[in-house]
Amino acid sequence: MNRVLTLYKMLSKNNASNNSMKFIYVIVGGLIVIVLGYVGYNFSEPLEAAGGMSAILTFAGSATGILTLVLGFFMLISSMYMSSDIELLITMPFSSLEIAFIRIIPVIGLSYVLGAVFVLPLSIGYIVKASASITDIIGIVLELVLTPMFAVAFTAMLVILVMSVVKVFRNVDI
Repeated sequence: MNRVLTLYKMLSKNNASNNSMKFIYVIVGGLIVIVLGYVGYNFSEPLEAAGGMSAILTFAGSATGILTLVLGFFMLISSMYMSSDIELLITMPFSSLEIAFIRIIPVIGLSYVLGAVFVLPLSIGYIVKASASITDIIGIVLELVLTPMFAVAFTAMLVILVMSVVKVFRNVDI
């Protein structure tokens, strides 16, 4: 596992990233967190009438899953099938499972960030204003842990299925 993380750090350092885009992502994410926290706090009574914490977790989990599916789909196609360093990685002493895991790590990170952006503010705003039980808190933790993993697994399976049918890209056979 240490080899995989070392290779991931090396590949991510060599990735040309745009710091101004990261700043924009942080600003937009912060605004979304503030708005959803406000909604969770000020609309706790209508949310309670709509189903309480289960309605919040259903909405937040659905938003996380859909955004992971859409954004992760394109990220996985780009990193697994359109990348130019796949031929180099195959010659290195890594198994195909380790190479695939290295390519999925950014999608997992994205999914957990999206989960935190959508689940936490709504839940915390609702918990502060309304009365929340221990089962609500356990539901939030399970939502934060499990929904991103299921969304990434589904997205990866969908990408593999689509790419096995559509053989237009360069590294489909590899």
